[in-house]
Amino acid sequence: MSVKSLLAGKPLAQSFRGVKWVIAGVGVIAITVVEAFHIRQGGSFVQHLGDWLVEIAAVAVLIMVASMEVEKLRSQLNEKRAETHSQSTRQAALIQLSMKLAATLDEDRICQIVVDELRNTMGYQNPELFVIGKNQAHGMLYSPTSGKIIIENGPLLTTPNDHSLSGRLQPDGAQPEPLSGSPKPETTRIRIPLRLGSETLGGLLLKSLPARMLTEEDYSLLSSTANQASLAIANARLFDEQRRHRLEAEDQAARLRDRERSLRMIGEITQEALEAHDFYSMLQDLTDKLGNLYEADGAFMALWDESQQVSHLAACFGSLRQVAQNVYLKREDLSLTLSVLQSGKPEVVPDASDSPHISSRLAAQLQIRSLMALPLIADHQKLGAAVLTFHRFHSFKPQEVSLAEQTGKQIALAIAKVRALDSANQRAQELSALQRATAALLSTLELEALLGQILDAAISAISAAERGSLHLVARDTGQLMIRATQGYTDPRIRKMRQSTQMDYISRAVQERQPLLVHDAQADRQPKRDDIPELRAAESTIIAPLLLGDEVLGAISLDSFHRYAFRPADVDLLVSFAATATTAIQNAQLHAEVQKQAITDTLTGVYNRRGLFELGRREVERAHRFHRPLAAMLLDIDLFKNINDEHGHLTGDRVLANFSGRCFQELRQIDLLGRYGGDEFVALLPETDLESARLVAERIRSIVEKAFFAYGTSPVSVTTSVGVAEMDEKCADLESLIACADQALYAAKQSGRNCVRVYKQPLNQEGPTQIEGESPRDAIGYQAPRPGLEPGT
Repeated sequence: MSVKSLLAGKPLAQSFRGVKWVIAGVGVIAITVVEAFHIRQGGSFVQHLGDWLVEIAAVAVLIMVASMEVEKLRSQLNEKRAETHSQSTRQAALIQLSMKLAATLDEDRICQIVVDELRNTMGYQNPELFVIGKNQAHGMLYSPTSGKIIIENGPLLTTPNDHSLSGRLQPDGAQPEPLSGSPKPETTRIRIPLRLGSETLGGLLLKSLPARMLTEEDYSLLSSTANQASLAIANARLFDEQRRHRLEAEDQAARLRDRERSLRMIGEITQEALEAHDFYSMLQDLTDKLGNLYEADGAFMALWDESQQVSHLAACFGSLRQVAQNVYLKREDLSLTLSVLQSGKPEVVPDASDSPHISSRLAAQLQIRSLMALPLIADHQKLGAAVLTFHRFHSFKPQEVSLAEQTGKQIALAIAKVRALDSANQRAQELSALQRATAALLSTLELEALLGQILDAAISAISAAERGSLHLVARDTGQLMIRATQGYTDPRIRKMRQSTQMDYISRAVQERQPLLVHDAQADRQPKRDDIPELRAAESTIIAPLLLGDEVLGAISLDSFHRYAFRPADVDLLVSFAATATTAIQNAQLHAEVQKQAITDTLTGVYNRRGLFELGRREVERAHRFHRPLAAMLLDIDLFKNINDEHGHLTGDRVLANFSGRCFQELRQIDLLGRYGGDEFVALLPETDLESARLVAERIRSIVEKAFFAYGTSPVSVTTSVGVAEMDEKCADLESLIACADQALYAAKQSGRNCVRVYKQPLNQEGPTQIEGESPRDAIGYQAPRPGLEPGT
């Protein structure tokens, strides 16, 4: 059997045993044959038997020597095979370990792979891997059973070449020796350092099987494993270091970008403040820039009112712009503004639904989950807060908060600057407004024109005012009437009698105190005004027009923004109202004087001068618009007999009562004047000849049925009336009255107490009688004048 067969087939000892007996048998047979042949040729049997025994012994010796050599060869072959198997196993284990370590750059994973491979693949019991931390203050101990254990300053942090263990590795790789004076250990414990160059990363610790001494191959395998572990750990730490540097570089670049954006934002804020002409437009632009800069879901500016100790929304960004229009703040809803103003530092609220500084109701309405509030303080003046909001949870980085704080300071400076400019402009406008009011007082005494000029000057003086109205108290009814408006386009406002706004004005007039309404929407009753322009008013200031103990009316100014007016605006409007009151009083006195100049003192109707002055305007208007115009000339029949019989005092009373009854039957647009003596002229615009005749007949009938009782003697009065309509022959007022006079003469000739119409046949006998009221579409009849004595 060959060596190859021995190595490849059954065990060498069993094979050699069979061969040995074959050789022995063959040798015995061969020696016996040879000796038998020699005996046959002759010779002594004893001699040949001795030779046979010697030869048999020689063969046995040879077989024993061969057996020893074969045994030696077998031992060498077994050792070679074991060595070859050990080398292939170590190489496979190292290759497998190398492949696993190459697949990861995580230090914890690397250490766990090493201890698992030492135990599961290489067969070492209780392997442990200790790694010194990067800061040299702690270490990590890894084992297959307990995993990772963090060890603070302790014995494992000492040098790997210490003699605290029961065995140590010699520099030349010899087997560990027990410490001198100690008994031979039953188990061997070894520690192999993890080194990379001159740096010690940790150590590999293991306990072998009982009573087993590790070989050179074990130390070679463990050293290779320690080297691979050291290299993998170093690569992982290098990768972590590079990744850390990359992240730091990216973070630094992000911080630089954020800083650049913040600086650009600060520059834009400064530019916006320098170019701003409108305060609220500037606030809206700044809020938009702030929201875009931090990519927030929403943002808003809350201005702080120090006098009221309350904040209000002034501008909104993003989704809040639509939502905030229907949100009204209560005093406790947004105490966040006061909180950041008191601390002077930004405040981060991770969960707005659980914050004491913003109500859960407001957070839900504005859809706020996380927010950051920035205080707006400039020159120790508390201006408000800028707030960034997010729908989802948002983690605010320190550099983000720092940049936001700088942005908030710049916004505060911009707001303070614009407010300072507004204050300067406000003072200039105040002076201009007072000058305009004085100029209006001196330039005109026409009441309607004066009221418009006063309202225009008030709106110009108070920059926050966008619309306004001027109300006067009617002397006859005591009701507030709108006499002038500006900024309103709906014609119904001039005819308004009752609304929320009028309630504010009535309260100011009744209390004789100015009124400042910060939030008209919140104060408005459920029953709102039907006029959209009135519902759009967000804030209002009102100043009564006081003249001693008398209230002439009030000035009301409105704004489309809440909290638009300040107490200083109220003070200015009150001061302005005092000047305006003097101007209005002078205009009213002038109007009264003018009225007295054109009014008959006895009857209270227009005198001849007033009749012709206003009558010519009506004639001109009728010509311009091609509208009808009629005239009536009324005369009291036999008035001289009344004077002669009852006295001139009674005659005067009859004239006053007669004019009052005529005035009662006419419309507001009709003109009634005393033409002279007991004759009166009535001009009827928008009235044709037949309608005028019916009116004249109604007046004639009422006067005929009335009795004027003065003292104990009743007086009966009748009237004759002449009616004419303006046409080509009666083209001016004088001609129209002359035509009516001809008709009146015909009525007198017809027996008095009748109505005659110009161009009507003058020889008609008997007065024209009608029953009931005229069917005219009158604009309205005036009530009897105060002071007229009623008839019986």
